[in-house]
Amino acid sequence: MNFILKMAVCMSRFFLFFLTFCIAATNFAYSATTSHQVRKNQDTGHQKNNVVLYIKPNCPYCLSVLRTLDSLNKKIPIKDISAHPEFGKELIQIGGRRQVPCMVINGKALYESREITHWLQNNVGTY
Repeated sequence: MNFILKMAVCMSRFFLFFLTFCIAATNFAYSATTSHQVRKNQDTGHQKNNVVLYIKPNCPYCLSVLRTLDSLNKKIPIKDISAHPEFGKELIQIGGRRQVPCMVINGKALYESREITHWLQNNVGTY
């Protein structure tokens, strides 16, 4: 009986590891695809990217993105979805989910504060 219990624990740990790996790989593939799609616009040259940031003021991830904008001394349009419910509906129409922070770049939604911060820092002259 002890052997069966040990095997069950081992199998459950392996399953959790495998599940975590699959989720991480999926998130990486999604974010890499999204970043590539957004980056294609800067390769075309002269036009500025049209950007809008959707936030909730009490969200720590949103605050992180706002601090990045402050450190870069950049101002972009910001839409608070908690103060204006219509902005939340807008966000769902654009990106399919009501998750913040979300930066919409030329009509494409970019989620995750790390991805947004990375994009802001690497594209300073394009927005």
